[in-house]
Amino acid sequence: ARRPSEEAVHEAIVTSFLAAIEKEITDLAGLADPLEAEMVASGVLSMWHGDNPLERDARRDLGRAVIRRLSAGRDADHLAFLVALAATASPPLDAEAREAAERLRAAKVPEPIWARAIGRPALVDAWISTDELEDQSLLVATFLYERRPPHAVTAILDYNFHGLIRDCAVATDPAKIRREWATVSKMPVRPLSEQALADTLAHGIELYDMYLDPPVTDEGHQLMPLLRSR
Repeated sequence: ARRPSEEAVHEAIVTSFLAAIEKEITDLAGLADPLEAEMVASGVLSMWHGDNPLERDARRDLGRAVIRRLSAGRDADHLAFLVALAATASPPLDAEAREAAERLRAAKVPEPIWARAIGRPALVDAWISTDELEDQSLLVATFLYERRPPHAVTAILDYNFHGLIRDCAVATDPAKIRREWATVSKMPVRPLSEQALADTLAHGIELYDMYLDPPVTDEGHQLMPLLRSR
């Protein structure tokens, strides 16, 4: 049998990837919470992670092909995902997703109620607590979308790995995290300014990007694009 062409292999990969995405974004347009849409987009984006120069162009081409296929029809879930992708992805994928979303809007595809707010929550506050041996820190940042309850984005920083973010999570009750941490850990808590929060996360993410296979939890890997966008 003849070997398939590079184009045929590429199309097969795109089709397979799209099939996986379709399962994740079913009814995405009907969600009321932009945070949920961000988390879906973050999980998909985490599949593209890697810093191998030999694969970077291939991943970029795959992303562009997926976006192009998603914008080909008039599907509300596709528009919702493209909007979430534009809010969560790093350049140049964010701009390409935004342009594709505009094409669907121009075709009168209805957009989700959170389309104009996603990716722009207000930062309420942030704090960090470090253990006695200064091996690890828990970082908690509270964000708020208008007309939605506050949520927390948490990160575990490991100083044995120079401050790498080893795990991250999203929680719906920031006040409960603070109360339970104060009860269980007894470790001092100090507030973080906006700049200190950004610097700390940027350093942990920069270390994450240095690994081809980062030593982080599965949830941490899936939420890293969301953490990066925040």
